[in-house]
Amino acid sequence: MQTDLPTQDCVLFEENGHVALAAVADGVSSCKNAAEGAQIACQTIKQIMTHESDYYFSCKQDCVGSLLLNYVCRVLQSAADDAGEDVMSYASTLSFVCLHKKSGKMMVFSLGDSKVFSVGETGIQCLTDSQADENNRCCATVTQGAEKQVQLQVFVYDGQTDYLLMTDGAWRLLYTDCRLRKDLREQIEKRNYRDLASFFENMKPTDDCSYIALQSDRKRSETDRSGGLQNE
Repeated sequence: MQTDLPTQDCVLFEENGHVALAAVADGVSSCKNAAEGAQIACQTIKQIMTHESDYYFSCKQDCVGSLLLNYVCRVLQSAADDAGEDVMSYASTLSFVCLHKKSGKMMVFSLGDSKVFSVGETGIQCLTDSQADENNRCCATVTQGAEKQVQLQVFVYDGQTDYLLMTDGAWRLLYTDCRLRKDLREQIEKRNYRDLASFFENMKPTDDCSYIALQSDRKRSETDRSGGLQNE
């Protein structure tokens, strides 16, 4: 979902025999190459997780976030050097969830003001908080000291929970007086994600509204302990 202006958001889904991955990135509107930066951030995470997930899921949790972000920043710096641009012009937020099928573990990563929600038997929970730098600006991939602001969780996936990733242009429309709207809460709790697109369109947003919902594969064979996720 986007406004009449060129979108600076990127949404990505990838699944193979090793991982299921969903990512969103929101380019910082004041930055010249933000849209490309968002694309690079998501594609880099895809490259990392589809080829090196065993390594990152085996690392100590307290260093994984900074390792992943530093990897993304190196790729962004290389793109900036090749184009003769300032790497700061490639700034974006970045959030992703990744299921490591062999271990049955889920990784949740967030930097910036996008949000990751879990939708399960106990209702909706927001797994991430918005981060800002020392000047109260949204923290982005190329923000100095951003590695200290990364939020990362790794836990055993229960095979039943859905995950909903939203850029700030989307999730801010879900709230009234800092509370999730009752009608939308009920819709999400029923795991009716497709109608969210109609809701955002009717709201006539001034910002890009990007989201991706991944539903658990509750019909998967009980012998497959890794669980699974399907892109919605």
